[in-house]
Amino acid sequence: MHYIYRGVNFFMCKFLKSFNFHLHLFIGYLLYYTPFAYSDIWKGENVENINNRRQKVLQFDHKIRFETQMYGLNVNSPMNETQAMGVAFLGGVHAEFSKQLQFIFQGGLYLETGAQKSTLLNEYAPEKDLLLYEARGIFRPFKSLTLEGGAINQSYLDSPLFLDKLAFLGTRQKLEFNLWANSNVVLDFTQLVPDNKTMVNRIGSIKEGTPKLFIERIALSQKIYKSQLEFYGLYFSYRDVSEGIAEQSRLMGNTVKGIGEDSYFSYQYEGIGLGTRIKQEFGNWSGVLGLDYIRNNYAPINRDESIRTFIGASYKHIVLQVGTFRNESDASIAYYNDKDYGHSGMKGKFGTLSYLIPYSELSLKLDYYTATPLENALERSKQDVTFISISRKYEL
Repeated sequence: MHYIYRGVNFFMCKFLKSFNFHLHLFIGYLLYYTPFAYSDIWKGENVENINNRRQKVLQFDHKIRFETQMYGLNVNSPMNETQAMGVAFLGGVHAEFSKQLQFIFQGGLYLETGAQKSTLLNEYAPEKDLLLYEARGIFRPFKSLTLEGGAINQSYLDSPLFLDKLAFLGTRQKLEFNLWANSNVVLDFTQLVPDNKTMVNRIGSIKEGTPKLFIERIALSQKIYKSQLEFYGLYFSYRDVSEGIAEQSRLMGNTVKGIGEDSYFSYQYEGIGLGTRIKQEFGNWSGVLGLDYIRNNYAPINRDESIRTFIGASYKHIVLQVGTFRNESDASIAYYNDKDYGHSGMKGKFGTLSYLIPYSELSLKLDYYTATPLENALERSKQDVTFISISRKYEL
């Protein structure tokens, strides 16, 4: 299996680098010629039709959503013991100015209380904090092309060993089309400035440096009767990652040289990601098989890969998902990946159970993660995380 991954890695590196260049040329071509191809004059519309359509463009539609949540958190580790409870008030606005122009905002307030003992990191310490989940503008000059800008959440990647669900300032260009019946192809290019001050609402402040992250991604999906097959491949590259991030990442499992302000990563972070989802429906039942793989091309063997596999099933209002993971020390930057998986240099298991109460917007959820270090290190230890919540959603 290891040699298969490396063979696929070689192909993806060559393909995505070449593909990235040619697709940027293609998108530039479309952006240059589209205004003329779709202009009102070229379509031959009269002035009255044009004015009517422009009035429709100025119409404003919106959706406002709220969510209230109460939750409990327990972290059990020789280096971190936390018992906390909290409430969250979350809100979101989806403003649609036209079919071409939209704006999405999601954020909220967290209020927590409890006890915490930690020797190195305080990322699970109870806090009172504001969280920005996303705030982005969306422009669709035509059906197949979407341009986004603002605080873009990385949840669309669904790859927690690579990036947590974080809002990064940046831009994204997405091209979507069909190759044949019931198929979908998405090509997206993302340019990000990863925030180095508050990655999540429980990580301390680091102020130096302006890191950059570039992601090129292709996603394919095909529906066959009641089955859905999905595959994605991506190429990522970090640039100008600061010494503050390196120093924090040392405590989270990355290989870092130097001390304090002289800290720097031992390896560059640039590589590929692969993943698949296989979904199937059986009446009231549905199931999913998933795999995510990340490889850093600049890290040595046994430090360069991460893999997450899972299986899930749902019946009516109940959803269960279990899986395993192995995240080697330098597959990704630990400061940006999911802390519930123990960041980097860890292996373990995870599970999620959720239940949506019928005829209501009330849901219950239980998450559990257990992680063990791949190597003996002073900064790493076994970690168990349990999270239970009850939430209710509202929409205006």
